[in-house]
Amino acid sequence: MTFPAITHPDSTVLITGASGFVGRLLTEAETARGNRVIGIHHPAENPDLEFESAGIDLRDTKRLEDFISEINVSRVYHLAAISSVRKCQENPALCFDVNVTGTLNLLDVLSRLPRTPKILFASSCEVYGNVDPAKPPVTENYPTIPINIYGLSKLHAEDVCHFYTREHGMLIVITRGFNHTGPAQAQSFVFPH
Repeated sequence: MTFPAITHPDSTVLITGASGFVGRLLTEAETARGNRVIGIHHPAENPDLEFESAGIDLRDTKRLEDFISEINVSRVYHLAAISSVRKCQENPALCFDVNVTGTLNLLDVLSRLPRTPKILFASSCEVYGNVDPAKPPVTENYPTIPINIYGLSKLHAEDVCHFYTREHGMLIVITRGFNHTGPAQAQSFVFPH
């Protein structure tokens, strides 16, 4: 796969959830564009990554702050989350702790940097809940009525993003991805299974 060369001056890209399915592909794309990529992955993982990364739990604010203060990051892709609906249903408190509090911690640390980076927050189509097939297409204005804990956690994390945009002037883009698949996606997801 080839990617267009879009190098930004002094561009250090931080990717949370860097060892995940999307994180690895995004890292490949940003590296191919000539950008420096630094990843954050869960500390319990020992991923075989071909770029700079650190095992940091986003709930550990002190470690997160120490790490981010050492790098001059210009863009952040916040992909880290418990993305399995089943795992979120089994442990709602952990789901909220990682997906909502982890996002809050990350944005709080980034808001205190001398230069605030641009941020992309990966939300989910799960915030919409059951979509009425008679009312396509789904736009950003479609009602958000999550039907599971994962979708609810992502919606609350979006609220955290809106707060930091309003109160701190941060540039945060929220995406609501629909089902996607590709090489190296975990077997716990529907398509690879």
